[in-house]
Amino acid sequence: MDTVEQKETHAAAAADKHGAVQKPLRARPVKGKVDREALTKEIIRRFPKILDRLAK
Repeated sequence: MDTVEQKETHAAAAADKHGAVQKPLRARPVKGKVDREALTKEIIRRFPKILDRLAK
């Protein structure tokens, strides 16, 4: 199993191969109430193959 340091080293090496080193994107926590039903419908609408895979 890789340690955190090894993963960071691998990520840096991969970024160097591709040219620019970019800061990783991070998600921010959601503030307020989440409408889970609307979120689920949006995900299914945008990614219909997910529902097919879940049905199997």
